[in-house]
Amino acid sequence: MAAYGIGEGDIIAFTVHQRLFGQTVLNRMHYRYSGPTVINGPAELQQFLNNITTGSHWPTQLRQRQSKDLSVERMSAQKVSTQRWAAEWLVQASIGGNAGNALPSNVDIVFQKHVPQANRRGLQGRMHVTGIPTDNIVGDQLTGAAFLVWNAVSLTMSNLIVTGAGSTYTPVIWSRASGVTTYHEISLFTVSLDARIMRRRTVGVGI
Repeated sequence: MAAYGIGEGDIIAFTVHQRLFGQTVLNRMHYRYSGPTVINGPAELQQFLNNITTGSHWPTQLRQRQSKDLSVERMSAQKVSTQRWAAEWLVQASIGGNAGNALPSNVDIVFQKHVPQANRRGLQGRMHVTGIPTDNIVGDQLTGAAFLVWNAVSLTMSNLIVTGAGSTYTPVIWSRASGVTTYHEISLFTVSLDARIMRRRTVGVGI
């Protein structure tokens, strides 16, 4: 693979690749790098993957609360701006930590991303998470106990990922169409009390 570096302001797309009832489910977060230029980009992103998969960060906290019916197959980190390069991969074969059965793959809960430059609802993005244990939702809402469990996950989503002295990754909202200069740092994550049933054409995306 051709060499590339990681420098101030670069955007990294981090993706968790999962399977539930035969369907692929992706959860993705973008991070903005701040720090000294790192010459060996692939090695830096491998370090990012190693660090973000530790127990204190959201991917592990999320998996521990998802049903055993869901499996996490691998994770990827890809530099997508200022230039796009091939992704780096970390294989992590594991299953959800909750012993209960999962609701259908088109039923999810919603984590809301809040930024200072927000819309009228005070947010600009969402992450849809599936693999929800059957006893977590009654009707179309999380139970009180389940809300507290998933809210604890939301508190870890704003964690900075640190890979070395002065090298920090901050969660942001960024889109491919917006170019390299437009991003919004995420100031807060919350979980919605209401569950969501995805339309068929969006099942498996989950982002």
